[in-house]
Order: sequence, then C-alpha cells, then structure tokens
Amino acid sequence: MKAAWKEKAVKLLLLSTASTTILIVISIFVFLGKEAGPFVFEPGLKELLSTRWVPVSFQKESFDILPLITGSLLVTLFATVLMVPFGIGASVYISELAKPLEREFLKPFIEILAGIPSVVIGFFGPVVTDIAPGYDHITSAIGGTASAFYGASFLCYVTPREHLGLPNADDVRAGVIAAKIAAHAADIARGLKGAAEKDKNLSIARTNLDWKTHLAESLDPQTAEKMHREVCEEIDADKLPSADYCSMCDRNWCSVRINREIRKAMKHSDTTKV
Repeated sequence: MKAAWKEKAVKLLLLSTASTTILIVISIFVFLGKEAGPFVFEPGLKELLSTRWVPVSFQKESFDILPLITGSLLVTLFATVLMVPFGIGASVYISELAKPLEREFLKPFIEILAGIPSVVIGFFGPVVTDIAPGYDHITSAIGGTASAFYGASFLCYVTPREHLGLPNADDVRAGVIAAKIAAHAADIARGLKGAAEKDKNLSIARTNLDWKTHLAESLDPQTAEKMHREVCEEIDADKLPSADYCSMCDRNWCSVRINREIRKAMKHSDTTKV
C-alpha cells in the first residue's frame, strides 16, 4: 500500500512537471504572438517580404526581413549539408568501428573541440578596447585576428558605426573588409598552406609597378583602384598603368621606382658583359 502511494506520488510529480513545461512553452508562444502581432500586421506581410531594412524614425521606416530569412535559411542549409555527414561518420566510427584505444583518445578530444568557440560575435569576442567609437571595425579586427589564430573559424564583422547608429552600406563594407583582413592575417599566422600566396603576388606586382595586378590582388580592389585613380589625377598621369610612382614620395624619391631602375641597370650591365 505504501509502495503504491509512493508510485502515485512520483507519477503525479512527473505529470505536473511535464504539464508545467507544456504550459511554459504555450505561454512563450502566446507572448511572442501578442508582442509580434502588431509588427506583422501594421506594415503588412507584403512589405515585410521585400528587401529594405530601415528601422529608424528619422527616415521612412521599413522592416523588410526577406534578406534575414533567406540568409538564415542558406546558412543553416550549407551548415547542415557540410556537417551532418561528418557528424554521423564520426559518431558511427567512434561507437562501432574504433578500437578501444582510439575511442579512449578520440572521445575526450572531440569533447574538447566542442568547447572551442567557432563563432566570435561582435562585442562578445574580438573588440580589444572600448575607447574607439567610430573605429570599432579596427579594434574588432585586432581581436578577431587573435581569436581566429586560437581556433575560431567564423568572425562576425563589426562596423565603424557600432553602438552609434544604424550602419549604412559604406559602414558595412568597411566592417566586412576589416573582418576579412583579420581572418586572412590569422591564416598566415597559423601557417596555412597558400594563405600568403596573394600577399606574395601583390608584393611582386608592387615591386614591378604592375598596377593592374597590384589592385586586382587586393581584398578591396574597388577602393584601391579609386584611390589610385585619384592619385593619378593629382600627378597628371596620362594613363593609369603607366604611372611609375605615387604621390606619397613623389617621383624623385619613390624607392620602388628607383629600385626597379637599379635592377634594370644591373640586368643590362650583366647582359652587356656576356
């Protein structure tokens, strides 16, 4: 009799716990529906599914979430396609095929890997100092390089306008480029094969005053070409590829041009001797 009473008490406790969990989940959905309802119906579903996002009061407000939805779905799809085979393969191998010694080594090793952050998000990771509003894409790139060097495989960019206002297209571009620089620098620091190949190509092109390759190998060719074009207009270069110096040192003091002329002279001298 006493055992039956205890069994009923345990069942009642489990039932109440399960019921509470279900009620909490339902309450969450009700709360979200109540709070998000006006957001969906006020602008209208048609506007929500376009591609303009300007949630600020001093402009015409627009809350178009189609890019956010499609971006999230694509990231989820690619991550699933890439990682599911690896995850299933590793699980099957460790549980069914691995020898006891291999299993003893691999299992804790995978558990350690699971604890390493693969994503470093905004102010929660890479920003190394908080005294540079307007330049947080630079501070985040410094910390992002260190984070990627120590194992992070994905860096979320930070814009110059972080915590100052809604970034515009130029801010986003600057943030993305800064994050790409950080990731590239970390790859070089880790000695990954081929990571420094573009750097080598660009350095050779700069030494040869090969502006076309110099600009094409850069992370942001559009900005580099714009700056180069402005400089060529300042120094009255007739043709962009023919400019053999820039306005930084002027023609008479351009070390790259002087070095190239010396190398040409030495090569010509060696040829003449032969």
